[in-house]
Amino acid sequence: MKRLTDIGFLKAGYWFIENDVLKYNLTSFNSEKNILYCFVCNNTIKYIGKSVKTVSQRMYGLSIINI
Repeated sequence: MKRLTDIGFLKAGYWFIENDVLKYNLTSFNSEKNILYCFVCNNTIKYIGKSVKTVSQRMYGLSIINI
């Protein structure tokens, strides 16, 4: 995680479970395009990607995962 923050990554939101559904809350960068992003769980990088869409558009539909 420190390596990511050292190169400029900032927290943009968080995941949570509500009524057995995995959801997310974007707290910043919602309308940014051409962005490099990553998913981190317990300080472990799980995924790094790039999106030409806005962050909100990229995340659309990811909050409907039933667990």
